[in-house]
Amino acid sequence: MPLLDAIQLFLLDGISLGDPDTVSSREWHAMLQYVLHRDGIVNVYTSQNLERNSLWIFLTWKDAQSRSDFYQKSLGVGMMIPFMERPPQPFFLSEISDEALQSGANLSVHVFHFPGKIAEKVKVEFTEHWMQSPGNFGLWQEKDIVEKLYGGTSNDNIAFFGLIAPLKPSAKASGNFLVPVEPTQHEEFQLQLIPCTRHQHQDPAIVTPPKSIPGLLKADPWCYGSLQPDHTSFPDDDAYPVSLTFRPMLSLADDSWFFRDRDVPFPSCGIESWVDVIHLRLPRAFKELDPEITDGMCNVMRQQPGIRSLYWGLEEGDDRNLKLMTVWYDKSSSLQFKTRLAFKEVFPMNEPSDLLATSFATDSSLLLGSNKILEMVEFPLLGKINSAEKNAFLRYLHKFKSTMEIAMSHSDEQLVVDPFGPFWKEDQYSAGTCILLLQWTGLLQRQVWLRNFLADSYNVTGHLGQTLGLACPTVDSSTFTLHEIALHVPTTLAAKDGGGGGGGGDDDDNDESSEEMGF
Repeated sequence: MPLLDAIQLFLLDGISLGDPDTVSSREWHAMLQYVLHRDGIVNVYTSQNLERNSLWIFLTWKDAQSRSDFYQKSLGVGMMIPFMERPPQPFFLSEISDEALQSGANLSVHVFHFPGKIAEKVKVEFTEHWMQSPGNFGLWQEKDIVEKLYGGTSNDNIAFFGLIAPLKPSAKASGNFLVPVEPTQHEEFQLQLIPCTRHQHQDPAIVTPPKSIPGLLKADPWCYGSLQPDHTSFPDDDAYPVSLTFRPMLSLADDSWFFRDRDVPFPSCGIESWVDVIHLRLPRAFKELDPEITDGMCNVMRQQPGIRSLYWGLEEGDDRNLKLMTVWYDKSSSLQFKTRLAFKEVFPMNEPSDLLATSFATDSSLLLGSNKILEMVEFPLLGKINSAEKNAFLRYLHKFKSTMEIAMSHSDEQLVVDPFGPFWKEDQYSAGTCILLLQWTGLLQRQVWLRNFLADSYNVTGHLGQTLGLACPTVDSSTFTLHEIALHVPTTLAAKDGGGGGGGGDDDDNDESSEEMGF
């Protein structure tokens, strides 16, 4: 007979798993498929209904080794951490007939908690009383198994887990259950069980490395770990993810993982500047911009009050798409520029003539450099997202971003990417689009970094990519090489005192780079 685990999950308020269009539901079903593909799993059932914000998962295992590997070598239900209020509670049961779960969709689950130690004689008597009815199944929680599979040591409480399955027509109930010893707590749950279906994975024999962040987030789970990492193309730089950790299921017993206000990168209160990335469509492709086209535009932009720094770049793969990145001291300067001047007069080369811009607030962390590859990644969140799900998304985005950041203890290292953000489009945290700016040292370096991210295992990197892709199915990005334009803004025109922040350098350096670009 198989082994049975019953895992109780405690979800946050507002989490809805029944609607397939919600972030939490997408993550929930991805987690179930992960569990269904663990070696040795026989069946997986879930409770359809939420009761007191708790949900149940029932796992049956063919042997003890498969069960042990699940808790010690896999994520388990860890993908759902951002959606849970506190650690899940597993009940490890010895060999039990799977008939208790297959006999019907409706179950009554009883959990009895007892303090301290209970004599074996009392345990036997309690079990015998419980098993008198043909529809009852139950076992005591085994302390040594709890300590081995779920981390640390179990508390002094002893638990009895009981199931009441629907009776067969020929069976006869034995009457009310009499408790031979009084428990300190008795919980009862009425569950409707749903069997989970395992989806077949495709053959990952042929995996093409992604060329951008959206391509990485679309990678299927089974693609992770199928490529060989590239540690030789850039031996002097770190062209691979950093700060990688694997947190197995057994570690979820630690309540510190569930602090709600930690590791969530909310927008900074001290906004330093406002960014407009203006998208222009040129009448023809340009490898280098013609001064006849750009002189008038740049002269007008240099004179705008409140402008802090200015960059241009042609989009990778389409030399007709020009990106003009303007960094302002504040939002009002940006708004005044966009309302004061006729857009067609400033950018006569644009097709069509309507203004198309991506605007967002930034903080002092944004330090852009000239002649660097900038990838602007936009995460449009699902429309049915609530605050709990948005916080869950931010938590995973923070973990993903941390794979690109140098730890303080390794400050001498040089990574091939420098991330900035997250920023929120139109300065509205309640809006639906989150932005990351990734400054790469080169296109080839980005390609190697993405390959190495995919070359790692799903347990380490893959679940991060998949969770972000599930939360934002239409992630988009644009890539262009930044070129800084010398501003020469008189101090009387600046909205605030200070130099050209956001990556600006010395005036002499800017003059030289501008001459090389024909400005």
